[in-house]
Amino acid sequence: MSDKTEAEAVAEIARRADIATVELGPGVIGTQDSYGTVTAHDTEPYLEHPRRAKGTQELATEIAFAAYLELHGIEHMTAVYADQDELRLTAVLNEHQAGDDGREAGWRDWQASLQLEHGRAWDAWTAINEKSLTQAAFIDLLEDRIDDVLDPPSTTLLEIMSNFSANKTLTFRSAQALSNGAVQLMYDEKIDGGGAAGDMQVPERIELALDPIKGDDPVRVKARLRWRITDDGKLVIVVKLDRLDDVLELAWGTVVDRVTPAVAPFPVLEGKP
Repeated sequence: MSDKTEAEAVAEIARRADIATVELGPGVIGTQDSYGTVTAHDTEPYLEHPRRAKGTQELATEIAFAAYLELHGIEHMTAVYADQDELRLTAVLNEHQAGDDGREAGWRDWQASLQLEHGRAWDAWTAINEKSLTQAAFIDLLEDRIDDVLDPPSTTLLEIMSNFSANKTLTFRSAQALSNGAVQLMYDEKIDGGGAAGDMQVPERIELALDPIKGDDPVRVKARLRWRITDDGKLVIVVKLDRLDDVLELAWGTVVDRVTPAVAPFPVLEGKP
């Protein structure tokens, strides 16, 4: 079957409208009603194929993204944009191009994109970054994410958690930093018929294995723990993750370095399309 021509498309519109038509421009005709009102019609929907490729294709993996560009990309007309803020790679296949007489404009409406994500460990710890956690909330976090902790050993943290869990009636009096990098918590414990004072040491810093980019190897992220005591003797813990922006920037740079040769010869540009 031969492709339908523009003339055949015009005839089809005229037949459906049962009214005379007039050409308004390339690929556009007009129909006029009994009141003299002219309505413009694009003939493209009546053709066998679109006049040009357009739209956005969502890819699921870097391999699929590179394969799509290999299939459809055109040298000097295709560029890839790497958006760190959105963790998104977008290829514009009909980008502006260089011509003999200067810049030749492209429609920039035929694109392919790959949406990357943060890993679960990254999401879990950044969600509580710099927020005040109750003793119970901190225990829940550690129980759920104990495998993310590289230092101190998990056995040390599990022992601390056990002390917190076993002593539900502790009233904390002070928190003092020690020279060994730990914090000493002083508390009073309520016991039937009396009470007793005690203390425990907790870490001031921990080191985590977080995955800024899902599927990539985790990276080491240091975190500071701030042990604070409220006026009524409750313990509040604040987790402060160090240099998150730098960590994410390095991780994204690894993605860009990996994608660049995979999509060659198309350039990879940092930014949004």
